[in-house]
Amino acid sequence: MYDDRTNLAQQVTQELKNFFGDRLFATTIPRNVRLAEAPSYGKPALAYDPRSRGAEAYIKLVKEIMDRGLKPAIAPSELGKQPEEATPVEDAVQSAEAVDAVVPEAQEASAEQAKPEENQPETIPEAQLAGNRAD
Repeated sequence: MYDDRTNLAQQVTQELKNFFGDRLFATTIPRNVRLAEAPSYGKPALAYDPRSRGAEAYIKLVKEIMDRGLKPAIAPSELGKQPEEATPVEDAVQSAEAVDAVVPEAQEASAEQAKPEENQPETIPEAQLAGNRAD
């Protein structure tokens, strides 16, 4: 939720506009008590209070998405349906493909983190320090 009264929100908004340009949606979802209350009543914001500023902002965002011709990730006819069960083999293949895609990036990041910092003093293990103490 967006609160335009804070300097941080205004700065972040400006950075987003600079980076994304016209790909950024014009609609913002304002900080709104009614939006925050809806989950505690087990209802979506649009069902809990469809006339709240937050609910109206979500409706405006949906209209903006539709105007741009973007397709939803889930077809409205599929909402509320249980996903089809995948076989264990299909699950394993999908998991393996996901791991194969992520592992090289993770290995590169680990290698970068493992490189010693330049001009950093060498650390001495605590066990060695304990042997050098004068008791």
